[in-house]
Amino acid sequence: MRYLFEKYQTWDWKIKQVEQKKFMLEFPNKDTRRELTRLKGFDFQESNIRANLRDTERTIEASVELQEVWVIAYGVPPMAKTESIMKKIAYLIGDTLEVDAISLNSEVVRIKVWCRDPTKIGGTSEIFLNRVGYKITSNPEGI
Repeated sequence: MRYLFEKYQTWDWKIKQVEQKKFMLEFPNKDTRRELTRLKGFDFQESNIRANLRDTERTIEASVELQEVWVIAYGVPPMAKTESIMKKIAYLIGDTLEVDAISLNSEVVRIKVWCRDPTKIGGTSEIFLNRVGYKITSNPEGI
């Protein structure tokens, strides 16, 4: 990659492994980052490795990036099937982004959240409404 950016000979190549087979590279400026991420990916000549590129606002100092996922909630009592109450319940899972308004009239409620790891969502929580406990089960959609 140094050959692609010869004009940045003094570039401090900061690379960090963020997951297995995933690395983050810090670019010297936003224009360079945009220029390379437009490629979407490339192959290395000296090895059998394909690099796929994705632009992000995450910095190399960050430890994790939240992921967006739809969650299915089962066992929601009828009086809790409002957008405002479901947002509060969803906070037990992650940062609430959206409640599927159509699902409020069905057996299960869909909620979109940001969370650390969607594969770790799942299980039953007991919530209390007017001092009465209800068990609500949640699972990530499609995982």
